[in-house]
Amino acid sequence: MEADEDKSFQGVAENLGEVLSMTVTATVKLREIAEESGSDPVGAVLRAVGDVSGYHPAHKFLLVGPYVRPSMTKGGIYKVDSVVDEDRYQNKVGLVLVMGPGCFVDDEFHKYWGFSVKVGDWVRYRGSDTDEVFFVDENGRDGAPCRDVQDMLIKARVDDPSRLY
Repeated sequence: MEADEDKSFQGVAENLGEVLSMTVTATVKLREIAEESGSDPVGAVLRAVGDVSGYHPAHKFLLVGPYVRPSMTKGGIYKVDSVVDEDRYQNKVGLVLVMGPGCFVDDEFHKYWGFSVKVGDWVRYRGSDTDEVFFVDENGRDGAPCRDVQDMLIKARVDDPSRLY
């Protein structure tokens, strides 16, 4: 009986280690995005996430990369990782990276009244309406957090992501 309990505990400890490791590596990617966001927010997201050509969302889902506020305030204060990491959880604006084939197409259940977005647009959504996914980079370790969101849960197209929080 004790051997089974030890194995069970070991499995829990390994899973916890993986979760903690992903949290640390997500912070690494968020820091990369934040350091470039002031000058090139689109490029910062695209470089952090990397190649998404093999990701094909289902019917009405979009994949968005998070907008992360710049790592330095306008007053010259450098933000600590916990503040940068908060953009992962409180995120409300993202860059559309990939769209499913049925996005923003009227059907018998949903009417969009001409509203649509395209890859490369900034959009606003409620973070709790999304699923977080990670794109692991070429070193196989650092993961850039992204979000899957249904098209009907997109609240707005945004010209300047830095104006919202």
